[in-house]
Amino acid sequence: MGHWGQLMGRNVLSVLIATSISVGLGATAMAQGKAKPAKKGSEVAWVKVCKESVVTQLPKDKKSKPTQQKKMICRTRYEQLAPFAAMSVQVQEIKGVKELGLIMSFSLPQQMAIKPGILAAVYTAAQWAKVQKKQSIDKKELKILKVGYTRCGPGSCNAEVPAPEQLIADMGKGAVMLVKAFRGDGQVVEVPVSLAGFTKVLKGKPTDFQAYQQARAKALKALGVRRNQILKQERERRENKGAPKQPAKK
Repeated sequence: MGHWGQLMGRNVLSVLIATSISVGLGATAMAQGKAKPAKKGSEVAWVKVCKESVVTQLPKDKKSKPTQQKKMICRTRYEQLAPFAAMSVQVQEIKGVKELGLIMSFSLPQQMAIKPGILAAVYTAAQWAKVQKKQSIDKKELKILKVGYTRCGPGSCNAEVPAPEQLIADMGKGAVMLVKAFRGDGQVVEVPVSLAGFTKVLKGKPTDFQAYQQARAKALKALGVRRNQILKQERERRENKGAPKQPAKK
């Protein structure tokens, strides 16, 4: 199993921060590769934010012009942030446009290979417990979602697909969604996403958008400080490694 930390190079922070605005507007620290089912009273890493945006609707009649309307767009997000990389999974809904249904999207660092894309599978608590113990499970029991990348921008590549109803139902019952992708060098990277509280957040009221932005900006600022510290330590390590050894004093 590839490690998420490998995306960020050598001597980087091994703890990822999942923004947890829905619980206390805080941040939940999750040990790398240690996603666990939720315990009663535990924090939830999913957050729902809604914002009004202009949506372009394409007419069925090709001769007609597209129309633009303001719609409320809600996104139920899970995000992991680290000094040199970030990933997110989100379910998007446009209020009042039922024909589009729910959209599932993934965002991963640009170091990922464009093909074959992303694989995602939901594990029950029992299945994930076996994975943690390195025991085999019947892969036929897993429903694997295959998603190709739709676009790449500065720092990240995004994959998007209509969310099957069964997948959303499985996420509500499951413990962990394992997201598998491939780096440009061919290495496999597997990121466990906790599903604790997913359905409650998806169907619940959105958090305050401004408060979410402020909390996220604070987390990003802290990661920026940590990134500069890591780069400084790396420069010092290289300089010390290249410096000639001084003869021992007699």
